[in-house]
Amino acid sequence: MPLRFLGVLVFARSYEVLYGHFFTGYRQFGRAATMVLINSAFRFVCVLAGVALGFGVVGALSGYAVGSVASLVYGVALFRPVGGRRATPLPQLLRFGVPIICFSLFFQLMLALDILFVKSFASDQAVVGYYTSARIIATAFAVVAIAFSATLLPSVSASDAHRDEVQTRAYITTSLRYVLMLFVPAAVVVASTSHPLLSLLFRPEYARAGNALSLLAFAWLFLQGFYILGAIINASGHSRTPLLISGVGVLIAGVLDWFMVRRYGMEGAALATLISGATCFVVGLYSVHRIYGASIDFMSTGRIIAASGAILLVSCLVSISGVGLLPLYVVLFSGYLVILLALGEITPKDWTLVRELVASFLGSGKM
Repeated sequence: MPLRFLGVLVFARSYEVLYGHFFTGYRQFGRAATMVLINSAFRFVCVLAGVALGFGVVGALSGYAVGSVASLVYGVALFRPVGGRRATPLPQLLRFGVPIICFSLFFQLMLALDILFVKSFASDQAVVGYYTSARIIATAFAVVAIAFSATLLPSVSASDAHRDEVQTRAYITTSLRYVLMLFVPAAVVVASTSHPLLSLLFRPEYARAGNALSLLAFAWLFLQGFYILGAIINASGHSRTPLLISGVGVLIAGVLDWFMVRRYGMEGAALATLISGATCFVVGLYSVHRIYGASIDFMSTGRIIAASGAILLVSCLVSISGVGLLPLYVVLFSGYLVILLALGEITPKDWTLVRELVASFLGSGKM
């Protein structure tokens, strides 16, 4: 039964990516982002309902399939062929497109291996539901990552095509800075409040997956960071590099899951995902530096880590559960922004960029 849902998922996801990249390629970012939001919303609700109703891994996989199908339906409904442009020769299209498709498949497989091994080795099927609940929360990182990659790919590709090396490096460095600025504090907050967060969103017994969620928060930070790096590398035309890295990542994840899930259960699966994701991220970062000469800004990264460390200390000292987590999150993220402002990390240019992005998103959504 799970394989049937995987078949639907792979088919729908493949075409969903195709339509999403079409909208991105023609700078219809609002529609591309809406596809991501539809997928995430349907997936979250359906997976949550499936697990809560006791369907276990079948309920989880059905939620993923429904999300992709809903997003695909939206994309098909808004798709309009664009004429008047010279078609890309098929051999050239295949040389560039096939590695990207395979990269996407390997990446999706790397994301799914942990739950498949937990399903295979868990003596108590309730553990599958617990672990799935942790994964649902961790996958929130994917929404931001896909939106970033959808915007980065055409921007980096255009500047690279014009041989504007300075502009290309600026795009990459700035984008990686924003990725870290968003992902690091989110991972810290989720990891430090994992047990009460699971109890709030699910039932008290689901807090058993708290340790796994703490590891998955950082695992998905690295995985989605690698996905963004893959988009950057693909934009340069080196489409085989992310494919090779993701292939190695699948191998590492598979081997580690085989040993660690049997020995450590849910925590072993999450740790295997963390190790494979961190490996892919580091290699991807090195590849971006080798191709473009660009990397993360270490001074900026240091300030982001310092601010995240401060809110980590506060969240560890405060014991709050239930709906009280919501105001705590507001306080923590507000404090994080205040610290970044005090350190000089957030500048007026950042606020201007936020306003421009919002205006661009709203404008493209009307296209």
